[in-house]
Amino acid sequence: MWGFKKKSESSLRQQACETLVLLQAAPVFLLSYEVQRLPENLDIYFGPPDEFFLGCETQDPGNPYTRGRLIPILDDGNFGVITFYDPDTRSLIQMDIESPGEVLEVFHSWQQYLADLMIGIAESGEDDGQVRRIVELVQFRHANELLEFCKMSHTDFEAARRQFISTIG
Repeated sequence: MWGFKKKSESSLRQQACETLVLLQAAPVFLLSYEVQRLPENLDIYFGPPDEFFLGCETQDPGNPYTRGRLIPILDDGNFGVITFYDPDTRSLIQMDIESPGEVLEVFHSWQQYLADLMIGIAESGEDDGQVRRIVELVQFRHANELLEFCKMSHTDFEAARRQFISTIG
């Protein structure tokens, strides 16, 4: 059911949408597949990875991105970092489009993915009010912990970020 055979662009998009539903993603993620502009300018942080839906070669088992089974569900708003769903492990895997096959991040739950997304949004300079509105839109369940994390000084931000994300269930 989840493997890539020769599928049309519309069926690949449909598969990605079905995966977002399976992950119980907030409606705004599905909305990103229908409209260009999202509330709170969220389209600059995520959207559908349309380029993966266009080329047949992205469906091949030897493709270094999809490996014949990974489902591209979101990009970072710029088609720079792609988030894939791995139906075998039920994890989310991020890869840089410039480095096929090189895994940047692995999230073991949708909420962990949202933690990473929200850290990026909070660190981009959005005020607490907007961060809280975005937390509601994406249905991130750890708003208070996120805001506390973002207020703390971190000598090694990457290590602190990974530690914070790992505590999210």
